[in-house]
Amino acid sequence: MASYWDRRKTLDYYKVAKEFVMEFCEDFGDLLDVGGGQCEYIYELPFVSKLVLDPNPKVNHFDQAETIHEEFMDWDPTTIFDCVMCLQVLEHVPDPSAFAAKLLSIGKIIVVSVPYEWPDGLCSEHIQDPVSEEDMETWFGKIPIASIIVRGRKRHRLVQVYEGNM
Repeated sequence: MASYWDRRKTLDYYKVAKEFVMEFCEDFGDLLDVGGGQCEYIYELPFVSKLVLDPNPKVNHFDQAETIHEEFMDWDPTTIFDCVMCLQVLEHVPDPSAFAAKLLSIGKIIVVSVPYEWPDGLCSEHIQDPVSEEDMETWFGKIPIASIIVRGRKRHRLVQVYEGNM
């Protein structure tokens, strides 16, 4: 059976997220991927340091990136990251505004994606569906510097870029 990443790696929103990172991140020092799971999209990005934060103990990026198994809201970072990626996570968290505020506090550039206006109940693990552009603006408390709806055959994703609150 194909791995989670093998089943997902051709989804267009990953390509858009990587393009946004390359366009908006001026420095390629430190990259943080929040909730990246076993997805390998960060392997292709030219950052000096890559960190994946995911509470799942089965997640391990071996020599490709440092992996920390901790909940994001409990984690106390010691640095400001040049880029923070958070793809397909906000729809799972009970307080997306607090989560977004923390993302903005630890990154210069934040690239996020969410399922775009998926009906409530379509995915049993999502607690924030449907998610709209207005929801994202409310959660982040600001307008993104870039935004695109990536249209799939059945489901769409919203990919956005925010400047951090340094």
